[in-house]
Amino acid sequence: TLIKDRILGDKKMPESIRNSLRCSYNTEFNSKIITCCTQRQRRYMRILILEDSRATQVLVKKRLEKQGYTVAAVDNGHQGFQLAISKSYDVIITDIHMPHWDGFKFIEAMQVVNPHVPIIIVSSLHDDPEVIDCAEKAVNVRALLAKPHDFEKLFELLSTMQEQGHIGVENKSRIVCTIGPSSNNEKILGQMIVAGMDVARLNFSHGSHEQHSATLQAIRAAEKQWHKPIAVLQDLCGPKIRTGEMTDGKITISKGDRLIIQKTEILGSPERISTVPPEILDDLKIGDPSLMTACSSPKSSKSILGKPYARLVLAGL
Repeated sequence: TLIKDRILGDKKMPESIRNSLRCSYNTEFNSKIITCCTQRQRRYMRILILEDSRATQVLVKKRLEKQGYTVAAVDNGHQGFQLAISKSYDVIITDIHMPHWDGFKFIEAMQVVNPHVPIIIVSSLHDDPEVIDCAEKAVNVRALLAKPHDFEKLFELLSTMQEQGHIGVENKSRIVCTIGPSSNNEKILGQMIVAGMDVARLNFSHGSHEQHSATLQAIRAAEKQWHKPIAVLQDLCGPKIRTGEMTDGKITISKGDRLIIQKTEILGSPERISTVPPEILDDLKIGDPSLMTACSSPKSSKSILGKPYARLVLAGL
């Protein structure tokens, strides 16, 4: 630097030569800054490798670590997914053909939980039309490379990727999901399982037994596909107190009217109706408040002792 300053400060030195030296020095200085930043980026970038070949796994891991990357490696897609949802990675490098979960099943699962993490596929089937088609459809796949590994091309590709935000994703709770008409098929249930569902709640206040049975079968098929046991919560409805059938489907009552509710089933009229279940009348006592949701107004009950019915006096409509 001292020699450079003396040369650049020499008034006898032609201006063209001094400008050339300035450009050369600035280029070298900027190059060192870029190299330093790249090395720093590598030091903090985390890479996950999915490779079932032990020899290839060790080779790739060592080469990446030599470049300054922090690397973890697993043998199949299921192990990779469990690691990817418990820790954060900036780039994932995966093979296609692996035991348990293959590469595309892993990619499908990652599209649900974190579609922003870039994935690089490295496979001996890089020129297979089906593999190419699947890779192009996956939004998180950034490149499809061939085996054996072209490390120069791989390192060049990694240099263009940015560090992801590292947020702790450790799950210490359990997620309960209510299953409804829009989520009771195997595909959606599978996505919910991948996203973290632990318990599937079936609301027996709605739907038939046949519908709930079909939903349960879909849950079991999805948990088998994604290798995660799912608990099923059967939410039973409480007792529903209903009136019996009415004349023309309804009756009209007014303030001050006396309405008799009896156990024996009859066709309801403004003076007398039946109720389901009829045993509810045995629990009523003189002065007990009761509610009718049709008009949502309080009433007081008056029973005639020894008779299988109770009188309700409307307090207001």
